[in-house]
Amino acid sequence: MKPKKLTSIVVLCLTSMVCQAQSYFINNTWTEYIINTQYNSIISKSQYWTANDTVMNGKSYRKIVDKDGYLGAIREENGKVYARLDYGGYHYASNEFMLYDFTVQVGDIIESTALEGVLSYPDGITVREIDEIELESGEKRKRFFFNETDEWIEGIGSVNGLFHDAMSQPTNYNVSYLVCFQNNDVPLYVNIEKCWDGKCCENLPLRLDNPDSHHKSVCFPNPTQGIVKIVLPESNGEKSISIKIVDSMGEMLQASSASNKESVEIDLSGYASAIYYIAVDIDNSSTLYKVIKQ
Repeated sequence: MKPKKLTSIVVLCLTSMVCQAQSYFINNTWTEYIINTQYNSIISKSQYWTANDTVMNGKSYRKIVDKDGYLGAIREENGKVYARLDYGGYHYASNEFMLYDFTVQVGDIIESTALEGVLSYPDGITVREIDEIELESGEKRKRFFFNETDEWIEGIGSVNGLFHDAMSQPTNYNVSYLVCFQNNDVPLYVNIEKCWDGKCCENLPLRLDNPDSHHKSVCFPNPTQGIVKIVLPESNGEKSISIKIVDSMGEMLQASSASNKESVEIDLSGYASAIYYIAVDIDNSSTLYKVIKQ
């Protein structure tokens, strides 16, 4: 009995380690603001999230996408995070580089093959200090400080944005800040000092012709194992109602009419675990729901 028990414990521990390593990059959302520090104004907002897995050169990556589609991919191996980027002129698609190393100690020098940003410095960047930060959930994560950049948070990335340290630095007083990091739509990190509008953890409008014209439908449960129910507003009458399901790459998966119905059930059980978007259009108003399929 003892050998079997020992084997079970070893398998359980290995499984736990694997799950912990992968959990950093499942159902995450990063929201960044570009802020002009001279005039203290928000210049722009961006939001991106983890999508499906993909395999490149025999290695498994997690896709990172935004409202316009694919940004790049990241993977974790033994506490180090590797990335491939292909957007905004940063063409790393065929060249993997180290984006983060959460195993370093004070005094260590981090070297990377990144082509731009502080990670591209010829002499690397030096770890100045390591402490802990308490997340909104109460969980504590390592926080790394450097001489050449602000800080990293274990499993989240730079406080200036996930890919910030592998990109050129902002100019003209425009600085990038990570203002909110969410897992399963639950905020874990919020930069209170830079969340000036109080909306930094809200979903940004995606692919809506008129994002300010919303109707009051309801979508639940979220996250879901498969079935999502859409409760439509009362007094729809003869209004035209359509429901569309779109994946994180913008590909249409389903489209149907829901006129003269009080509610509609959508079955996502046949799709992979990922983030999907359900657009509910009622005449000239639209509401877009970001749904996590577990």
